[in-house]
Amino acid sequence: MFGRIGEAGYVLSTRELIFLAGLTGAKELHGIEDNTYELEKEELKNEWKKVKINLLNKRYIQCDKDKITVDRELFLLIDACCNPKVYIKYTNLDMGNLKHLRNMYITEKIAVEIDKSRQSHNNWILTPLVNIGKVANNLSECFITKKEYESVDNYFEVSIRDFFQLDQTIKKNNKEDVYKLLSQFGMSNDIAKDYIKAYEKNSVKTLMTMITDSEGKKDMQTLWLLEGKNYMWKTEALNFDLLIKNEENKIKIGTVNCQQIVSEIEDMVCNYSNIFLSAMCQE
Repeated sequence: MFGRIGEAGYVLSTRELIFLAGLTGAKELHGIEDNTYELEKEELKNEWKKVKINLLNKRYIQCDKDKITVDRELFLLIDACCNPKVYIKYTNLDMGNLKHLRNMYITEKIAVEIDKSRQSHNNWILTPLVNIGKVANNLSECFITKKEYESVDNYFEVSIRDFFQLDQTIKKNNKEDVYKLLSQFGMSNDIAKDYIKAYEKNSVKTLMTMITDSEGKKDMQTLWLLEGKNYMWKTEALNFDLLIKNEENKIKIGTVNCQQIVSEIEDMVCNYSNIFLSAMCQE
């Protein structure tokens, strides 16, 4: 069904994406935040008029009296994004400000990317990805760094309770208590100093993965990356929502380099090839 789709992207505004998702019958589109559902009936009607004109001008839809026909390929792509088996969200915050956001949606038949435009804050680029290797490549490129970080094996397991305590202590700028906590985790002063520097920069890359099984149950995995002076720090938690229900549950904090992260992402995406039936992992 999807064989003819190439990799040409559709440029869409947030509102256009939300309304197109609504035309497929979907109630939500993961990764696209919008206040459309909060609008009053008259406001919603006016917004739809604006969106319809824009979509008509782009030739993404056709209108015949009260009948609306969406470009076939675009409809199939939007529908895939609304019903993914795997949803992956990458975000890059720089000093607390959103620098980049990329969404990936994987179904049995296709993978689709919705990437936030760097030029226009309100625009997104929707692109079909022709194979699972392309998913891996497009995610991996988000984690390539200009700096070559040291490759050392520093890994620490921390309880949820201690992790939140560490977060609050760093925010209070109480360095003595921070060093004390980190030493309890097993970090030397030099290692702890680099971690604190990375944490205080408030610049973080996040990769969240959500898998939906045949019964509709969702399993989530999240990792965070912080860049210090000498090390890149990864905080990883399997199903963070479940972990926080028990303060004694553990999360992992450790140092990684760029190649290790890229390899992890490639392995992770290749594991989804059994879902994306028409794809094979490619080097």
